[in-house]
Amino acid sequence: NVSHYMTQVRSMCTDDTTLDPETLCVDDMFNHFQQLQIRLDFVRFALKDGQLWLGHNQALMVWESLALAPVFPSDRDACFKWFAKLAMWDEPDIEPETAKHLFTQNILNLTPS
Repeated sequence: NVSHYMTQVRSMCTDDTTLDPETLCVDDMFNHFQQLQIRLDFVRFALKDGQLWLGHNQALMVWESLALAPVFPSDRDACFKWFAKLAMWDEPDIEPETAKHLFTQNILNLTPS
């Protein structure tokens, strides 16, 4: 899951602040950016294929892991793009109330970086 993976990456990066998301390979197969995209794409696929909605608690887990505590600036960008994809389709993959809450309580209250 995304939050578990980010916890693992965060622990690796506390010791070495020079790590680059393009070269950091947690599993010796994919770099950090690829790992994150694969994980987010899988969740989106499971939601769409299973005709499910991302619930409030799950949305907050992803939000907190990527937007509030990103390891790299690209993590935050990936989070914004992913949530935009979930909410902007003809058939959204996020509960409408969750999307509204995420926008009004989280996105609007972010400090620009």
